[in-house]
Parts: sequence; structure tokens; C-alpha cells
Amino acid sequence: TCQIRNKEVPVLSEKELCEVQGLSTINLQRSYLMNIFNSDQDIRNKYEFVLLDNGYGTTEFKNHLNKMKSVDQLNLMKIDMYLNLYGYPIKKKHGNEVVDVPCLVVHHFADEKVSEKYFEIFKKAYFSGDLSESIFLFYLRSFYELKYNKKFQATNFENEIDQIILELN
Repeated sequence: TCQIRNKEVPVLSEKELCEVQGLSTINLQRSYLMNIFNSDQDIRNKYEFVLLDNGYGTTEFKNHLNKMKSVDQLNLMKIDMYLNLYGYPIKKKHGNEVVDVPCLVVHHFADEKVSEKYFEIFKKAYFSGDLSESIFLFYLRSFYELKYNKKFQATNFENEIDQIILELN
């Protein structure tokens, strides 16, 4: 087990470790990242239905939130291992569909220390053209809010990313 958000959570299973370590081709890496994206989105797409069908605060709703947190924790561990082994995915090699996945997973995990850990990696990916502006901006806004406990107030939306980066550095 390891500590995430002051809770003990399981680490990747031996099977999951072998899976990420066996991503020997770009196609395997792309497929792995796409599977993470799909699990991230599937649980979020069900959120509104669970809320509408059961109501806020119900057992079903709380169970869904717990399941979403578990999916987010597992996806974060998978992304962490992936980035350690292979680095940030490259748009020209991996394709547009998956290059935003690491940043999206960290954004959804919503933890200041985790966001801080990946700040330089995501900044480099963005400036090299391997991370979309929209996803990077979601991440930056979320990180800023986690760090300063307030929403970022842009003075000029044309260079909002540069403004937030300056504040976070």
C-alpha cells in the first residue's frame, strides 16, 4: 500500500505493473492510455444519471463518488508509472486522442501535491505542442484553486496560461 490523500490505498497489482512495463510499442502505449481515458470518462458519464435517479446525499450517490475516487486513484497510479517509464506521450507518435490523458487524470484527482508534482512535466508538454491548450488550462485553473484556495482572475484571456504559470512558479 501507499499513502495518497492521507489514506492507505493499494498500489498497482503485479498484473497491472506487468501490463504497464510491457508497453513496448507506441500502439500498446496508445491503447493503454485510451483505456485509462475510457475508465475516467465512463465513471464521470454515469455521475449525472446516479444523481438524477437517486438524489444528492443518497447511499447510491455516495457509493458512486467513492467508486469515482477509486477509479481516479488507480488511474493516477497507472499514469504515474507510465510517465516514469515512457515520459509524456508525443502527439506525432501517440496521436491527438491520448496526449491529454495524463493531464486529465491529474486534473480529476484534484490534489495540490499531485498537481505540483506534474507541473513542470505538463508545462513542457504544453509548450512542445504535446498537450492541448484547453486541458492544460483546466489543469492550471484547478491547480491554482487548490494552491491558493481561490479561483484565478485573468486580466487578459489571450494569455491566461502565461499568467497562471507566473503565479504558480
